Amino acid sequence: MNNQRKNYVDIVRGIAIILVVFGHAGYPEYLGRFASFFHVPVFFFLSGLFYSDVYSLRPHLLIVKRLRSLYLPFVAYQVLFLMFHNEFFTLHLYSKDISVAGEYVRYYMPHDYLIALLHILTFGCTQQAIWGLWYLQSIFTVTILFLAVSWFGSNQPAAYEKWRFAGVYGIFSVGLLLIANGITLPRSLTTSFISLPFFYFGFLYKRHEADIPIHAAGLFVAVLLLALSAVLYDDRISLANNHLVSFPYFLLNALLGIYAVVCFSKLVAGRFNCSVLRFIGEKSLHILVLHILAFRSIACLQIAILDYPIQWLGKYPVIDATGGWWFVYGVTGVTIPVLVCYGARVIRRVSPIVFWSRWCYTKIRSRVPVLNMFFKDYLTTKLWFT
Repeated sequence: MNNQRKNYVDIVRGIAIILVVFGHAGYPEYLGRFASFFHVPVFFFLSGLFYSDVYSLRPHLLIVKRLRSLYLPFVAYQVLFLMFHNEFFTLHLYSKDISVAGEYVRYYMPHDYLIALLHILTFGCTQQAIWGLWYLQSIFTVTILFLAVSWFGSNQPAAYEKWRFAGVYGIFSVGLLLIANGITLPRSLTTSFISLPFFYFGFLYKRHEADIPIHAAGLFVAVLLLALSAVLYDDRISLANNHLVSFPYFLLNALLGIYAVVCFSKLVAGRFNCSVLRFIGEKSLHILVLHILAFRSIACLQIAILDYPIQWLGKYPVIDATGGWWFVYGVTGVTIPVLVCYGARVIRRVSPIVFWSRWCYTKIRSRVPVLNMFFKDYLTTKLWFT
């Protein structure tokens, strides 16, 4: 990927993760409807942008890559938070009396840890503080689905793209039928089915990127139409909960939002440095993991100022977003993870232990090429969405 594309992709990812964090912070209803159109679909779009037809002929390459970049970070973070599950109860970060998404959390006995670990190893979410990692489940499934459709289509060279198109929208139609009948499959499968077209759009965009106009007028029109939709429809889209309002409404506004974010990112990338926004985009996975815990600092502040009961510290994602608190939560949810990531980067640069560990790892990799396939970049803690 050339530097110009990498710059604007990082900016797109940075904007999207900021919107996700503020969405969890509970911003006002109108802004929530506006952002919900596209702030999750854009991540699926970006993943499709990185797909290459080489993977259709050699699918194992992409499977290994996604296991490394999605499954391993998922397991690592889930296990890390699992280790502190009961400690979070002691600190009131979890509460058995407060439900999240209709589920209650309990204090773990030894056998509960084993059950949770098996659940994690099979790509299941168990930890309340990082429930946002359902996205990694979904994007992994979407990638495998698109890979399977593309691999099957590659065996029909005369009608390759027709087979791929039919496969993508066939799976999407299954997702719509499941939602219409109130069926939610485990491991975010239903969400994956309805998100597959956005991955496909990202793949198509890479092919036709030079033909798609990028200018301020297009950005203005896209934002205006999104604003009108947010006014006309008094409901918020939620991919995580499979709540789409209506298929045409969802698809049209999602595409408008994706275009608006990509257009804005390309325009600013060509004129400004945007180093902070690009850094946020680079660390989007870590922000996704840490922002809910960062919210707890503001929850403690609200408990101290507004005299809420300490048990409310276990409310997720926030205690009270009204009166401008949503903005404080949102800024904190972005700032604290960014500072943690920046501090970790500084420590890696100056720590002699880390320096020599990386040097030894580089030497070993140069002599054992198979490590390039399985552990490239992961052992150096550069975890990416794509």
